[in-house]
Amino acid sequence: MKKLLLLSLIVWLSACATNRISHENFSKINNGMSERRVSQLLGEPTDVISAGFGPLAGMNATWEGDDSTITVQFVNGRVRGKQFSR
Repeated sequence: MKKLLLLSLIVWLSACATNRISHENFSKINNGMSERRVSQLLGEPTDVISAGFGPLAGMNATWEGDDSTITVQFVNGRVRGKQFSR
């Protein structure tokens, strides 16, 4: 019985993590929001591409869920653009 309960809990927690990549959470991301706040909302990104030039630091971060993807562009640690796709 304990094993079944533990397995159910693991499956439920996995589903919750995947559900973070939703249009609802995408709509909560605003220009100027910090990288940290976006990561709190979506979790750690599945892919990151970074580049820097002089005083500018840019990053393109992607979060992939079961049926959707969120991509966010950051400049100097702040949101400057975002995309949602299914």
